[in-house]
Amino acid sequence: MKSAILLAPLLALVVTIASTAWGAAGPTPTLSYQDPSLMDRETTGKAHEWVVGKNRQALEDFSSFKFHPEDGQSAYDILADEAKTLLTQGTSTSKPKQRGKYVYQFALQDPSDTSSVIWRRTRVDAYGKRWENLLTFGSRIPEWHGPWPTEPTCIPYGKSMRCLFPLEDMSGKLGPKNAAFKEYDLKRRAFVADGLDVTDLAPSPLYYARYVDADTMVFFARKNPDPSCDCVTDAQVSRFIQLKRRNQPDVTIYEVGRKSAYADLFIVRDNAGPRILVAEHVSQIEHRFTLINPKTLAKRELPIPGFLEYQGSYKNQILATTHQEWVPNGKKIAPGSVVALPLDQLSDPSVIWSPSPLSPGSRYSRGLVNAVLPTRSAIYLGLIENVQGSLLRVDLQDGQWKSSPVALPGIPGNVRGKIQLMGIDPTSSERDDLVNSLNDGALFSYDDYLTPNTLFRLPDGPESRPLVVEQAPALFDASQFAVEQRSTLASDGTPIPYFLLHRKDMKLDGKNPTILYGYGFANAIEAPLYVGDFGKLWLAHGGAYAIANLRGGGEFGPLWNQDGDGLQKQRSIDDFVTVAKDLISSKITDPKHLGIKGVSCGGFLASATLNQHPELFAAVKSEVGVQDTLHMQDYPGGELLAAWFGDPKSPEFISVASKTSPLQNIRADLKYPPVFYEVRTWDKTLWPAHSRRMALRMEELGHPVFYTETFSPDAEHTGPKNLKDLVTQRAMEYAFFWKYLSQK
Repeated sequence: MKSAILLAPLLALVVTIASTAWGAAGPTPTLSYQDPSLMDRETTGKAHEWVVGKNRQALEDFSSFKFHPEDGQSAYDILADEAKTLLTQGTSTSKPKQRGKYVYQFALQDPSDTSSVIWRRTRVDAYGKRWENLLTFGSRIPEWHGPWPTEPTCIPYGKSMRCLFPLEDMSGKLGPKNAAFKEYDLKRRAFVADGLDVTDLAPSPLYYARYVDADTMVFFARKNPDPSCDCVTDAQVSRFIQLKRRNQPDVTIYEVGRKSAYADLFIVRDNAGPRILVAEHVSQIEHRFTLINPKTLAKRELPIPGFLEYQGSYKNQILATTHQEWVPNGKKIAPGSVVALPLDQLSDPSVIWSPSPLSPGSRYSRGLVNAVLPTRSAIYLGLIENVQGSLLRVDLQDGQWKSSPVALPGIPGNVRGKIQLMGIDPTSSERDDLVNSLNDGALFSYDDYLTPNTLFRLPDGPESRPLVVEQAPALFDASQFAVEQRSTLASDGTPIPYFLLHRKDMKLDGKNPTILYGYGFANAIEAPLYVGDFGKLWLAHGGAYAIANLRGGGEFGPLWNQDGDGLQKQRSIDDFVTVAKDLISSKITDPKHLGIKGVSCGGFLASATLNQHPELFAAVKSEVGVQDTLHMQDYPGGELLAAWFGDPKSPEFISVASKTSPLQNIRADLKYPPVFYEVRTWDKTLWPAHSRRMALRMEELGHPVFYTETFSPDAEHTGPKNLKDLVTQRAMEYAFFWKYLSQK
């Protein structure tokens, strides 16, 4: 049956949401921001009752605004209707994954119903002409959750292929109960009776598996242990990498250090056969590499720098990117380079690609490699240059690396978007290094702010040209909008670029409702991408949208990241403020019409920026934000945040966090604009108590604040999964900004 929100008349939409997803009406209890019950995620008790009340309050407030006084509907109702249209007309398929001669993909059986998904395939050389359905999720596989199952890892198996699916049991009322890996046989179209299955895994932000050979797999996952077991790191991920042979018990082959963040797991194949490569994340940018023989289980720590990041293997060589300058054998290699290390001579790397400086004498790089995809006969590099995408084909010829650019046909506009190579996610079961090495050519996608996602197939060969095989539907009329790449100078003279989206007829009168988005963490690259929300729910109604490229991100190489990372977070905040002031001085907007938004660590950015400059903004949204960095170790999973913010016990960190941690730096003596905190109850990455406490403290100090929390067990850190919650989230966000940025 379709959800109530799909069938309800728009006039009754608010009542439907308030009475079902967000609880029945009732008094909102009074709590202190230090109340210990705020740590509870149970759907009963004082904290839950407070959340229900805050949900109701936010919905009532945001629903009171109309675009025009004569409108029969509120802006919220109109935006909810548009959000439903976007979400049901948008893509109904997942990213495709090439495995040999076939391309595999998840797809909705009904675009308006996410409860049933099929896994299908088509031949690479005849993409999309005939799809072969392989497996149905949602009915046959009750463990599945969310709009897309997680991609399996696969391996050739005789004349067929077998795949390991990671699945979660979502039958628990209070969130995921457990997880498992189950093996599926493509030839028989059935799960394998004596499969390489692993059950009773604890749901975690990080768990995945790799095939070593047809009868052996390794997995990095957290089992449901005895509470006294020393089985997890301080970041609450598994300490153990385990090997499983068919019909034999699991064997622990590697232990991750308790203080490490997590470990990546790869399979390297050379002439001697498969090897297991463990890249333990000792810190954010430092790895410890260990090679394990799967037959003897002998381990060898590799004598290579910890600032390398593994990117695959090609012709008996390990591929890696460098986070720091490297001088092996007197040969200087710049940060951000791509190198190849022969497995039999790791101390003698060759450089595949190296960045050029952003400007003469600059410490930052103009370009960086965003993705590396090794195939049977070439390596494809996805590049970001000046925050715009390009693609390079590289091959080894007569001992020398030869590269050639790949031209993209039919891409309009003056701002290039981001190129995404398919099948290389290192921290999921999606990465099949063996299968990638058997592929001829590559699949990649392209999109930008005004161009829907376009899928290309690049046949093998240095002279080959990409072929368009699929394009997602346009979700809004892009002809009326413009995109600019602008730049402004930080206080230290560094150019801080940002993108600005607006209607072509925008007036420079300082009165344009404008949302400024920022992140500036974890090497993230805020390159152009197509999002229907921007166009339909914001730009089409007359708003402008800006996206800042801040230090702490990865847009201009490792040093750009390091200069805004950890103890340097104030620099990210300053860069964000610099862009906000440029929007104001350029007459794009003014403090009565400017809002900011940040998500996750970007939620910290939004909250910290608000504390330091509340006079610049008329509305602020912090979504699943880190609000209490000073005491982040006191929250479940808080140790994982140390990779981005710093050691919470060090005097240097405490000195910085005492000035930037949002919760401890709310100003009672300054006037704040309305602030909106949004979280998910069962977020496995960030505990909702961060934003609960922030909202309550803001209330105690007399500031206008709104708070919403999604209760659905399938709502994750990255966002809600079901259509009802997605519609609510989109409509709430834009209704909030429209109400408070539309002041005359």
